[in-house]
Amino acid sequence: MHITVSLLFSIILYNTFISEFFAYSITTREKRDIINKRLKYIRTKRAPIDNSYHCDEDNCKLPKCKCFSENNPGSLKTKDIPQFVLISIDGSLTNKSIKYQNQITENVMSPNGCPAMITNFATDENSDFFEIESAYVKNNEIAFNLNETESKIITPKMVNSLRDLVEKFTNIDKKEIIGFRYTGNERLKVNIYHDICDLEYLYDSSFSISPLNNFWPFTLDYGIPTEFNSKSLISGVYPELWEIPIYELLNPDNSTFAIWEPNVSSNGKLLEILKNNFLNLHYNNNRIPFTMPLTKQWLEQDKRIETINEFLKWIVDETNNDTYFINYSQLIEWMKNPVKLDNINKSGIFKCENNRKISCKNPNLCLYKSASFKTCKECPIQNPYLEANLDDIPELSSECNKKVPEDGCGNGVWECGCQCLNNDNNLDGYCLDEFGKCTIPKVYKENVGYICENQ
Repeated sequence: MHITVSLLFSIILYNTFISEFFAYSITTREKRDIINKRLKYIRTKRAPIDNSYHCDEDNCKLPKCKCFSENNPGSLKTKDIPQFVLISIDGSLTNKSIKYQNQITENVMSPNGCPAMITNFATDENSDFFEIESAYVKNNEIAFNLNETESKIITPKMVNSLRDLVEKFTNIDKKEIIGFRYTGNERLKVNIYHDICDLEYLYDSSFSISPLNNFWPFTLDYGIPTEFNSKSLISGVYPELWEIPIYELLNPDNSTFAIWEPNVSSNGKLLEILKNNFLNLHYNNNRIPFTMPLTKQWLEQDKRIETINEFLKWIVDETNNDTYFINYSQLIEWMKNPVKLDNINKSGIFKCENNRKISCKNPNLCLYKSASFKTCKECPIQNPYLEANLDDIPELSSECNKKVPEDGCGNGVWECGCQCLNNDNNLDGYCLDEFGKCTIPKVYKENVGYICENQ
């Protein structure tokens, strides 16, 4: 008996030591992998295997964890919860995007006097780096929208590509880009969540959900709920990674659709649907956030900009200072530590003052065969979008019947064949080798410059 008690006591001490040791030494990725292995072990012991969502509300508590549920954050009464409106624009961030977002938010203010915020889910293709910096300076959030891809897999390089480009061509720290969205092929989502967790994104906003469910944003500490993952394509848990769903709109016949889909016959009908959804499914319900994921192409349709602006100004008049037009990361800041509606302005949680300044007034215009952009940095010799998206190029396509070299182009970029550094001028650079890679240095010839011999 004494031996058994001593052994049990020793095991408890050992487990306590291990827990304390790992709490301070393991990385987020290691923590996630340990939990996933434990979860896999538990599930293999069940019969049949259970892939359903289970969240322990006793252990999952704010600010680090929130279960997928209809329960109000911080157990606040609904009347004490601000109504949040999240406006986002998806696609390449250009001068036209900035113009549109200024028009849709014109004369729209939150009760604290701050102008309506926009979250730009910018793509890593055709975005203008000067406009990205301009949007950031105005307190609008920059997040990443990964394009549809023909690739059979999404790699960490692709998931991090916008961050890398922004760090090279703006004065924005890439750690400021903490939001992610991918609404493409469901099967390609399998590895995305491992990557965005490893790369320390704060939140994802890739899933759509009916507003009838009334579920608040949540963390993926206990995996992805079956409402988003009915085919069980995505497994695993992702500690402290937030999911902000895209709340769909409800038609009078109870069918759902996203705002950018061509379901509405007129702007008058769209305005009516927006008002009914906002009042009945959000503001007068449990006040889950009202999301407005817009695209540049959708806003270019007849009178869309005027309709959205009219709707936003109607919200201000209708809700009597109860509604805040904030960005996605501000929502998470509030979700972690919910503040009552009456105390928000005193808390300063949504302040709009900042010390951000644009890097220059007269940016450089960088022109390439397949792209152009402005930046306050020096223009690179080669088009940076080609390098950033190298992983996205299929081995074979109808546009190109060549294969990308197994370990890349070397000192060049892929453009249906390796294009070597300075291949179109007489400056120092590289030439193609027998494998089609850029590994052979150019040779200098007097009165001619640097050339590729035997080519």
